[in-house]
Amino acid sequence: MNLEVMLLIIEISLTLVLTLFVLVIMLQQPLTPNLRVRFKNGKKLIKCRRGEDTTLSFYIENVGTLFAKPAALDVRGWPNFPSSFKLKQAKSITGISQKITPSVGGIVGGMNAITLPGRHSVFYKERWNFDIDVKIPEEGGKVYSIFIPLHHESGNCGTKVLKVKVV
Repeated sequence: MNLEVMLLIIEISLTLVLTLFVLVIMLQQPLTPNLRVRFKNGKKLIKCRRGEDTTLSFYIENVGTLFAKPAALDVRGWPNFPSSFKLKQAKSITGISQKITPSVGGIVGGMNAITLPGRHSVFYKERWNFDIDVKIPEEGGKVYSIFIPLHHESGNCGTKVLKVKVV
């Protein structure tokens, strides 16, 4: 066989194998939204002074996956704060606010679970901003975890974890 014909057959074979490989990866990608929760500064950890009244600003962003960018429709969330945080009010940038009546017994025992105000649809690279007014605990030098389970119309989006360091 001619060398040029052999090289052409090898090139076509490699192209076919790589195409099938990429197709298999694409088919394995979930077609569910991939949501990310961060503080307003884009970080997962924020420092706060002990004993102060403060507003924690968050956002939920739909970052999608490698091959799929589905919209997250009717997103709801339930931030769970440690019981040492005194929760006051949650408000969305759209103006919806919700007075908080903290209930102990969130996803982890001894936490205050609240509901984010309203429901929101988050499209690819879009953000849903919300604020929660809290009083930071008096005990300094600790790092507290905030657990935020998220849910959309097609199912569960997982539980996101943010941290607050009290200084």
